[in-house]
Amino acid sequence: MTHAALLAAILSIASPDRVDADAFANAVDSAAKGDADWAALLITIAAHESNLSARIATGSCRPWECDSAMVRGERKFRAWGLFQEHENLNNQSYWGSTDLSVQTQSASRLLKRAYWSCKRVSSSPWLTFTINAYAGKRCDAEWVGLDARMATFRRLRRAL
Repeated sequence: MTHAALLAAILSIASPDRVDADAFANAVDSAAKGDADWAALLITIAAHESNLSARIATGSCRPWECDSAMVRGERKFRAWGLFQEHENLNNQSYWGSTDLSVQTQSASRLLKRAYWSCKRVSSSPWLTFTINAYAGKRCDAEWVGLDARMATFRRLRRAL
């Protein structure tokens, strides 16, 4: 998996305000540690969660984005960054960072937790149960959006 292949895969995602593709390719390369499957998964999740939007990566979400909710009359955004992560005990020290490397490393850690939470209990393929767990679904769930994510992964994986 080369940097050029990562860059081409990222540029294949149509986005009106895409993040800096080179910076994101570097972040994915670092987080994936040479694993093309993992790189394709990271790009897939970011593409479906934020459309690789630079605006969303920096936290400039519109009222209907980033899992927003009204809390005591004030709009709160519960998801952050390219991967739309929610704040939790594992990421609270850096949640909200606009650094693409921080966001990508954090998403990689969260995806690894998703993978391991289902590995022993699911008969589904690793990709299916990892995406499901990341999305907060049952390991073997079928839901709207899963097929599109699987198709994106397969397309990106072929490119890498």
